[in-house]
Amino acid sequence: MMFVLLLTPVIIQNVTSFRQAQLYEEILNNIINANQLNVDVVENIEPIVWNIVAGKESFQSSGIWHRMVNIRARMQQIRNSTDSADSRGIMEISIRALSILDDYLRVLDYQIEQRYPVAENEIMLEEIRVCIAGIDDLMREFSSMQVKEAAVLNQEMNRQSTQSFVLNILFTVVVLIVGVFAFLYISRSLMNPIEKLLRISNKISEGDFSSRVELSASDEFNVLAAGMNTMSEKIELLLEQSIEEQKQRQMMENKILQEQIKPHFLYNTLDAIIWAAEADNTTDVVTLVASLSTFFRISLSHGIDFIPVNDEIEHIRNYLIIQQIRYRDVLTYEINIDEDIPDKKILKLLLQPLVENALYHGIKNTRERGKITVSVKNEGEKLRFTVADSGIGMTRDTLDELIYYTNHGYTEKGYGLYNVNRRLKLFYGLSEGIEITSEYKKGTTVSFALKL
Repeated sequence: MMFVLLLTPVIIQNVTSFRQAQLYEEILNNIINANQLNVDVVENIEPIVWNIVAGKESFQSSGIWHRMVNIRARMQQIRNSTDSADSRGIMEISIRALSILDDYLRVLDYQIEQRYPVAENEIMLEEIRVCIAGIDDLMREFSSMQVKEAAVLNQEMNRQSTQSFVLNILFTVVVLIVGVFAFLYISRSLMNPIEKLLRISNKISEGDFSSRVELSASDEFNVLAAGMNTMSEKIELLLEQSIEEQKQRQMMENKILQEQIKPHFLYNTLDAIIWAAEADNTTDVVTLVASLSTFFRISLSHGIDFIPVNDEIEHIRNYLIIQQIRYRDVLTYEINIDEDIPDKKILKLLLQPLVENALYHGIKNTRERGKITVSVKNEGEKLRFTVADSGIGMTRDTLDELIYYTNHGYTEKGYGLYNVNRRLKLFYGLSEGIEITSEYKKGTTVSFALKL
């Protein structure tokens, strides 16, 4: 029994140390591979794309597709060798970003093959650069996270090494000197702190990370108690950081979503300008060009996310002007704004998806002349924004389905509603989001209220 008691801590320590050394080596390899991969993406892909746009080489001769396949395989290898859920999540996002980069490259390949204007190729080049910069940030974040994990693991190894040494000395002295006669004393001295640690461990497992172990300064389990307290503090801090990082990632994804303007709207508007010009309708040409210019100026807003309420209304007014010229036989509109609207700022591009949804899924489906009404009303401390149409409307079942997908996911029909609803909840913390009412063959109303 003495031999087993003396040998057991040594075996456990060796097994634990061996496993920790393996984990440490894996983390270091991941950091090295991630840094090498990041260098390949930033220093090789971007210059190749630039040479392709500049006409110095082609997609086929540059070997860029082979590089993309190699980079993807290496990303997947790093992801598969990562034990941390957070680090694995970063690599999953990096792989998705690489897929977006691959899509951009294929679009650029198609544009070059179809001899698109140089300006459009340069726009796509800038999108590719932004995507590469995003991958660079993600890989740096992954490396930083791995470094932190290595630091935590190193501290854990040092702590366990010290603890094992103390425990080995304790076991040796107790077994050799006290032996059997100290059995009851040892039992009491071991069980009391273990019960405290167990109680705290159960609380931590239930999500109470504020619990701490309190032992006397002379207790043999102080090292373990201090380690558990440290672990609880770090878990609490990491949980807060994880929530904040997830929120930031969602904000980044939504910022990318809100900056994307559907290409077919621009193409159709340019076609309308061409038709008006060919018909010598200078009035419509001037109106369309001015409205389109104002529409995109407000959409971009120098990268600012929040704009004045009046700018948001002006943005939707220009959108409706363009659409009314295109659909003059089926579309009328009205914009009603209270006179005492405060000079506040709101998240941009909230109304345009709702109006677009009303036009394409409401008015156009009736094949008759319809009307879209946009209103901004004061409701005490809140402003209510409403988009109503006299379109086809929805049955109760269809409306319930649309409300469900607006809150939990999206369909092709409800994508604009889902996007607006998600952004309202994220940026304003709204629990209810947007409100939808509809009556079949009478129309649909979508509204939301903001406290500014």
